[in-house]
Amino acid sequence: MDFSLLKDMYDPAEIQQEVEWLRSRLNGIGGSDVPVLYLGELFKRRPWHLYIDKTRAPKSITEADVLEGKANANFRRGHTYEPLAIELYKRQLAATDESVTVMAPGDPGIRYDLFRLEHPDHPHRYVNLDGCQTSGYVLEVKSPSQGVCDYIRANGLKDYYQIQGQYQAGIVNVTGCPAFGPGKCKGTIFVIYEPESIAIQVFVVPMDQEIVDQCFGLVDKFWNEHVVPRKAPTSWVTEDTIQISVKGKYTKISDSDFLAAAKLLRFAQDVSKSATRRLDVAKQNMILLLDKESEERIELPDGMKVAHTGRAGRTGFDMASAKKENPTFNWARYERPGKAFKSFNIYGVKKADSDESDLDDSIGTVSGDLGSFARRSWSDLGEATAVYSELQDRAEFFKTALQAEINDIEVKLNDAALAAAKVIQKGGHNE
Repeated sequence: MDFSLLKDMYDPAEIQQEVEWLRSRLNGIGGSDVPVLYLGELFKRRPWHLYIDKTRAPKSITEADVLEGKANANFRRGHTYEPLAIELYKRQLAATDESVTVMAPGDPGIRYDLFRLEHPDHPHRYVNLDGCQTSGYVLEVKSPSQGVCDYIRANGLKDYYQIQGQYQAGIVNVTGCPAFGPGKCKGTIFVIYEPESIAIQVFVVPMDQEIVDQCFGLVDKFWNEHVVPRKAPTSWVTEDTIQISVKGKYTKISDSDFLAAAKLLRFAQDVSKSATRRLDVAKQNMILLLDKESEERIELPDGMKVAHTGRAGRTGFDMASAKKENPTFNWARYERPGKAFKSFNIYGVKKADSDESDLDDSIGTVSGDLGSFARRSWSDLGEATAVYSELQDRAEFFKTALQAEINDIEVKLNDAALAAAKVIQKGGHNE
């Protein structure tokens, strides 16, 4: 990737500073790394990937790594909105509790390095804080996509955020931070910045020592048993970790009746989607024929009647304008509340790829099933490498096949354009 244009947008000293920051991350396990170990997998990133990342040679990290990060939209969003999110939180806090002070990197007279903290007895445990406040809480700012913001607003803070917050709080409780001393950390406050509404959601996650201890245990095991001796993790089991999902939202069901009903539902969904697409295509074909023959209504030999006629638009009532022009009128007297009802929604249903299932059976996978997000033991590293190589080969094949298909379509499109031009030249009539 050519980063020359992107490079010109940044100060070289800033780029070099971020290179050194990325290299410093190789010296331990940070807050954003811990959820990978705790959950076993996060965004398709597994402990094996974390091991590869942490065993890189520092000199292998160059300005290209920094620029690649800056080219990532998610990185830019977080980097851009973090100062704004902190400022909004400071204003909100000032309006409710003037006794609490927020301290963050970049504040006047506060050095950035004060917010990188290492456990005194285990320096591979480290955190880079977004801020902290005198009430005893660490501050963590997140600027996810609006879709994730909407999910959090409806369902609460995601697990991997909470795990990161527990790890950070556990370290700060030992080290202290610019806002308070050791032994005084109460937990982590998450500030979620919503890009579309320019607003924040605030969540308080009290420190849970049991989860902190589990995070520390996983980090120490990974660092001492794998990173230091350069021994790749061939299995990583985290079934015993504490479940911290929001309770009461969904209940995991394995009952045979439910599974049978779900299978039928998935089949019906696939059939319905396919039928809808076919119906749309069939309608468009018929409309094109009717327009070509200048017909509005036809009857077919099998008795089917088809009509494509113009209709006047419906007359509606502009309630908003009426209320604006008559603000004192009691419009509520004409409102009729609807009856309460339950809605039926389906989430997370994804059609299985039969080829990928065959690959899972024949080669094996890193977690036992490529399509599974459950916590389970890894298979060995050799199998993981084989799966990666096979998928890479398949990806190259599909890219080649897709490009050939695109080339064929472009040829046909060009032929169609030439044919249309000839018809236009002859006065708009076919031979």
